[in-house]
Amino acid sequence: MKLLTKTSLIILTISIIVVYAGNLIFFHISKQMIEDHIDNELTNQMHKLPAFLEQSDSKQDYILLDYEVEKEPLKKSATIEPTFLDTVLYDAEKDKYLPYRAIKFSHSVNNENHKITIFKSLLSSDKLVKRFATVSIAAVAFIVLLIYMMNQYVFEKIWSPFFKNLRKVENYDIKNDEKLQLESSEIEEFEKLNKVHTEMVERIQKDFTNLKDLTASTSHELQTPLAVIKGKAELLLQSNHLSEEDLNTANTILNTTKRLAQLNQSLLLISRIENNQYEERVEVDFNEVLNRVTQNYEALFDAGQYQLTLDINPLKVWMNQVLADVLISNLLKNALMHGRKGGEISISIKNGVFTICNPGEPLSMPKEDLFKRFAKGSGDKNSTGLGLEIVQEICNYYKIPITYDYKTKLHCFSLDFNSLSIKTINN
Repeated sequence: MKLLTKTSLIILTISIIVVYAGNLIFFHISKQMIEDHIDNELTNQMHKLPAFLEQSDSKQDYILLDYEVEKEPLKKSATIEPTFLDTVLYDAEKDKYLPYRAIKFSHSVNNENHKITIFKSLLSSDKLVKRFATVSIAAVAFIVLLIYMMNQYVFEKIWSPFFKNLRKVENYDIKNDEKLQLESSEIEEFEKLNKVHTEMVERIQKDFTNLKDLTASTSHELQTPLAVIKGKAELLLQSNHLSEEDLNTANTILNTTKRLAQLNQSLLLISRIENNQYEERVEVDFNEVLNRVTQNYEALFDAGQYQLTLDINPLKVWMNQVLADVLISNLLKNALMHGRKGGEISISIKNGVFTICNPGEPLSMPKEDLFKRFAKGSGDKNSTGLGLEIVQEICNYYKIPITYDYKTKLHCFSLDFNSLSIKTINN
């Protein structure tokens, strides 16, 4: 949930609760005040009525707006203390019962004891209470809306530099040589956060550059000693004075050196990709690349008795020729190394999507670890564990979506080249 949404919800919730509680208290206080006022009026009428009744026995002669009077005979010994009550009376004109507040008491007139009840209509006071409620609800809605709009305005005004800087940090590429420029703010905490972000990015960028240079330099410097070791091992294998055990040892050294050289070349390639050393782009015909790579691996196809099935449509992309060859080569090599011997390897190019599938058992590792460095899904000692990482690096470099799926006992990799296709670029 976004900060603005969370803050707005909290403020609105608190506002609604506070305003609702305040209106509820105001409603009860108003109702109580109206009730007290009516009780005072009824009490005044109770004090005035006996004097009038002593002059007239007819209650019809006692006329007062909104009041009704009832007089009933009562035993001489009976007395009724003044008591207030809520009741309803039938209104023949409106043909319905209406609410009344009443006071009942006893009084002796001309030696006759009576129970007297004075009724006061609550119709006007109920209307007043309803109006209060309507106005209160409207006021609550207006206040809540006003608070929400003010919160939105104040939040966006104050937090605007923060969100702008957040987007800059999100979109900042650590490989970029340009310095991270953040907008200043009047808020002290935001300025402190900007300083922390800037210093942190500079440290990370410095460490990244040092590590990048170290990797490139190390990989480059390792090539010469590896070549020397390989040459010496090959000379030993040609010697006629070595025992069989010594020849096996020399052969192991040679194979290990070859694998180490492959590993070094792979790391050097990854480093160069990360260093943007393959910026040159040309029109690459993927059909030609695929034809060239499959010819290079023809011996491996024959050795594993693989069947190659092609279903390809023309596809031309705008990218580096070397990386295009490496990309297809690594995907095909991965299919050959991890595919079931005698199985079918299928390659298709449809609607700008390159797909390669090979049969095999399910992964022995989590799917999420497939593209990680030195991850191996088999016990092949010749595998460097960098093939798919190189594929991932090239895809990230060109922002090519890559997906992996395993179904019907087939491992399938799909690459969407639509963003790089010549057709897309021309359009």
